[in-house]
Amino acid sequence: MSCNTIASPCTRKCCIQISFEKQPWMLTQSLEICNTQAQRIVVTTTGITQTEIELIKSLIPEHIVIQDKLSSSTNYLLTYRCIFTPKYIQAVKWHIPIIRIGWLYDRRQNTSKIQLFENTVFSTSGISNDIFKNYYIIQGATYSEDVCRTTDFLICEDTENEKAEFCRQYGIPVISPKDVFKNDLSLFLGNFKMNAQHRVDEGVFSGKVFLIDPGLPLRLFNRLKRCILDHDGTRVSIAESNVDFIISDRAGDYKGKVYFYQLVFDCVEAMSFLVPDFYEIKRTSRVPVLENCICYVSNELAENKQIITNKLQAMGARVRPKLDFYCNYLITKNKGDMEKNIKQRRVVTSDWVDQCLHALRPVRDDKYATRTPMSNLLKRSKGKSRVTYLCNTREMVFQFTGLPAHFKAKAIELCERYKLKYFDCETYEKCTHLIMGKVNTSEKFLSALANGAWILKIDFIDNFDNSPGFNFERYEWAAGEDVSDTDARIIESVAKWRKHVMETGRPAFYKWVVKLYCEDSRLESYKRVLSNGGARITDGDDFNQCFVSKNYKEAVLDKKAKSTDAIFASCFEKSVELGTVHFMYMTSVRRRNEKLLYTSNLLSFVYAMLSGLRRLLQMAILKR
Repeated sequence: MSCNTIASPCTRKCCIQISFEKQPWMLTQSLEICNTQAQRIVVTTTGITQTEIELIKSLIPEHIVIQDKLSSSTNYLLTYRCIFTPKYIQAVKWHIPIIRIGWLYDRRQNTSKIQLFENTVFSTSGISNDIFKNYYIIQGATYSEDVCRTTDFLICEDTENEKAEFCRQYGIPVISPKDVFKNDLSLFLGNFKMNAQHRVDEGVFSGKVFLIDPGLPLRLFNRLKRCILDHDGTRVSIAESNVDFIISDRAGDYKGKVYFYQLVFDCVEAMSFLVPDFYEIKRTSRVPVLENCICYVSNELAENKQIITNKLQAMGARVRPKLDFYCNYLITKNKGDMEKNIKQRRVVTSDWVDQCLHALRPVRDDKYATRTPMSNLLKRSKGKSRVTYLCNTREMVFQFTGLPAHFKAKAIELCERYKLKYFDCETYEKCTHLIMGKVNTSEKFLSALANGAWILKIDFIDNFDNSPGFNFERYEWAAGEDVSDTDARIIESVAKWRKHVMETGRPAFYKWVVKLYCEDSRLESYKRVLSNGGARITDGDDFNQCFVSKNYKEAVLDKKAKSTDAIFASCFEKSVELGTVHFMYMTSVRRRNEKLLYTSNLLSFVYAMLSGLRRLLQMAILKR
């Protein structure tokens, strides 16, 4: 172990070199807080001007790379609304997550995924069944009776009518009803272009009054303000009647129309004032029709399986690739096809899916259910029962550490599917669940461990169904893995600290008052981990713990100072003692509960006897 310099009390000039003696709390291997955030994230943009891309590049860290071409290495496609560009269509085909551009300005916020048809405007002609309109509405589109040059697409059976002719003239895609549910976005690839409202000889925004949403990131706000003023526009700070355009990235609480701020960048790049209707933020709300449904589509519906799956996913249902115990709906072909039934699962026909989509709400499935319930379609494993584990009464908050990029993307998609709160950032944000790809000693892992969070393995991502009785313990990092001795000690500490914090409410560094001697490069990391674990950091003499990092070169006065290895030892070595304490505690609790149960049963018996005697006495008195 490295030596640390300790100053003599009599003089600072007289210093002696000593080495930390081997202590019982020391690990066999020296550990440090590691950084797991160096993974390269490749993003591509569509519908974003070069001006905004240059602004974003000046804000993002080095491990986030913006590339122009969409490729198999792209992790995210970023835009501000659904735009039927070749990149957008290809990203949907390759299942690349499409998220809002705002994530690059503030990576602490959730990577909000864009709905498939978000903010698009469509119309219909000769279509009487609302199921076609509803399919697009629940995926973020807005219906309009009329068509105009900014209409995104038309659903039409008769391609010779007036609306269809108008759409062909202006390159607006015309979709046949038979293609609606196929999600073939190549049919929506029209002659995408931004229409100029008029060209101006003066500034692009001459005579226009803008209100910029003050909630936008500061650098973005200042760039928009500069663009407006440099092109003869006027900016105001209060929403008054003379305001022509309110620009933001969300509708918010503003009255009247609100426009995407990309209108300003696009107008400046085109040196023309563009038709603003394309940039209007539509006030829509997601309709979770089948949000809590987990479905399996029977192979008997092979011809229409993908279409039924698309309908279910559009309504918020989760479709499983195989029929398992998580499914609560089985979609089959005919009522009499299934003679057996699983408890708590409904077997319905595909007509039920259409009726839900038509009504935009879950309809009663009695009419579409099979005649007999299924009971033995799935065989339960003997001796195994599903156990309910209540993770906490708090809201679940997820974070990730040590995950490869594609697994992180799947984890984020999982959180967004179930509307779970999560943070995709470099710092620990009081998460209740940490998904860890490989054993490491990152800030997030140590902080989550100290706070008793669930620390879960990668296979949790593919199996979580958000059910009330989900068994988190099955996916918790646990001993028995083929790992080194040090990693095994780290893994063993996960469940023990979780149980300790759950039972006592005390994190790992409870009531610690710590004085740190550490090199600048690691000082903040140690401070954050200790603070997250309940410690208080001090520079004074009121400390009860003092730690010195192994590479600290300056003089240290406190002779009781320990190496920072003691911090790791308190988490990993001490956890063995915690396991014993937990066992003793649970044993005492169980014995106490057994005594209470015995006493309760005895009192119930005595009460029943007394009640019986009372009735006998009453009957005897009545007979006399």
